[in-house]
Amino acid sequence: MPLTQREQKVLDELSAWENNLYDYEPNDFELAYDRYLERSFSLLPEEVQERFFTLFDGCFSIFTP
Repeated sequence: MPLTQREQKVLDELSAWENNLYDYEPNDFELAYDRYLERSFSLLPEEVQERFFTLFDGCFSIFTP
């Protein structure tokens, strides 16, 4: 079954977005911030980290069927 024009346009836009995502390179500030955030988070007790991710995952459960 062939795609409609609208479906083909959406598919092309998604492909372009995907290619841009693969080509993305973060700048120095983004890399430094990411390292800072990872390091800071790793200093939290493991129970706090697990609780954070449990709550965070729960925020997205409204989007799943």
